[in-house]
Amino acid sequence: MRLLLLIMTGIGFTLDLLCGLLLQLPADGLPANNNDNAISDASYRSRRSFSDDSVVENSQPNSVHGAESARPAGKQAFQPPTNPEIGSNPFVSGVGAGHNGDPQSGSDNGQALSQAEPSGQSVNGERGGPAEKAGEGYEHKTPVPPTGQVPVTKPVTSFSLRLKNTGEKFVVDSAVKRQREEDTHVDQPAPVEGAPAEGHSDPEIQTNTHPHQVDPHNTKLTPSSKTLQHHNKTSPLNDIVSGVLWSKHLDDSCPHSNGLEPKELASWRRKAAGMQVVGVEEGCGRMQNRLVTFKDGSKACARYRLNTDQIQGEVYSYYLARLLNITNLPPAVLLPVDTLSPQWRTVHLEMSMAQWADGRLVVLTRWLDNLNPSYIPQELREEDRKLHPTVDVLGKKNAQELCDLLQWSDLIVFDYLTANLDRLVNNMFNRQWNAEMMNNPAHNLERTKDGSLVFLDNESGLFHGYRLLEKYHSYHESLLNSVCVFRESTAKAVKVLHESKSVGEELHKLFTEGEVHHRHLPSIPEKNASVLKDRLARVYDQIVKCEKMYGHR
Repeated sequence: MRLLLLIMTGIGFTLDLLCGLLLQLPADGLPANNNDNAISDASYRSRRSFSDDSVVENSQPNSVHGAESARPAGKQAFQPPTNPEIGSNPFVSGVGAGHNGDPQSGSDNGQALSQAEPSGQSVNGERGGPAEKAGEGYEHKTPVPPTGQVPVTKPVTSFSLRLKNTGEKFVVDSAVKRQREEDTHVDQPAPVEGAPAEGHSDPEIQTNTHPHQVDPHNTKLTPSSKTLQHHNKTSPLNDIVSGVLWSKHLDDSCPHSNGLEPKELASWRRKAAGMQVVGVEEGCGRMQNRLVTFKDGSKACARYRLNTDQIQGEVYSYYLARLLNITNLPPAVLLPVDTLSPQWRTVHLEMSMAQWADGRLVVLTRWLDNLNPSYIPQELREEDRKLHPTVDVLGKKNAQELCDLLQWSDLIVFDYLTANLDRLVNNMFNRQWNAEMMNNPAHNLERTKDGSLVFLDNESGLFHGYRLLEKYHSYHESLLNSVCVFRESTAKAVKVLHESKSVGEELHKLFTEGEVHHRHLPSIPEKNASVLKDRLARVYDQIVKCEKMYGHR
């Protein structure tokens, strides 16, 4: 009996032990929690900082985590190199290199940087990273910034993909097409934001057999909508603007000293083309440029370039400004270098030291004394830039500030047409590395004592700038979209040239009529003329859109 009791006690102890073991089973033996997987996956997605996505290191996929986790969030890893062809605050090395030379399409095979959406999601391949290496099957993972993380630097962007979707050539073409459909009543135009939906009427454009000879007394501009209300007589802006045009009263009160009168211009060009040069010294910017002194003591800047398209850009930009009635560019004349000619013979040694070669072309531009830096108006410095004919923008400006804004409206139109990337776009682009760039003086823009702005160094216009449209298009587009008030003479010239559909021919005609040595310089190619025509249509569309919003004179 005692033995049986012991056996039963042992069995009960064993059962208790087994139950205890089952109750204390380790957590590792249980099924995985889905929440743990989610946390792990979220950790992987957010391990790359927001700022690191702006400038992606040249690394392999399996080393991204280790390389970037050691870098403090927000630290800028990329430093811009210098580029002597751009200026003191140059663009990134490689930008603009390797272009295919097709100005019409604006395509460029240069090395693209990573493009970031406003949300921080990358669209393009990483710079020098695996996404650029064909055949490796690397899948670009979209980084998600951790909660509360704020980027401290603006992402370095490339526009090779964005522009195909949002702008550049396709947008220009479609804008022209939509406007033509409006003119022919093929379809009703889409309503413009901020404009009445009804009452549209056809634009009337003043034609001229010679578009560059615009009638200064013709004040009839394109009407927009019969339902629009004009500024009433009690408007505080009556002396400043009329519709989308700067008032004649304001325009007449602003300085125009850069542009010479026709007789003075002809006299200066004759002197520059034939008067003996008695002095050549370093100056006027780039390495081989020189400041020349004529026999009468007057001076001129001589721009010497090895690349023909830079000479073309400088001189054709000058003649485009004349077509548009913009007088802020110094007078220019084209001359061949000839050390044996009476004009240059006295300074042939200085020319040799400057490494000028006989037969090359230089552009002489009138020398202007006592120039001062010009700063970007506050209305155009930030991303929400706006220059519209409204009281909140113009109502509290003094006379000098209004004259500045009047000239800046011309500058934005002119630089958009030429795609000049070495002036305001230079400041905007380099803001990625220097947050104070928009507070610094504008690049290649000076001011005379009387307040006139001087548009200097236009060699990137119409040729070099057209090859880089995709990379810098968004900067020009942002500036043009910000402007809704224009100088009357400029707006009329744009409309006349747009209606003529022959701006390239008119530009070449004016160039050949004005330059004795025009045969030494190739004419503007058809592709470049086509791009100019499209960009002119885009400016025209902007004027019409603004008229729909604010009325016309």
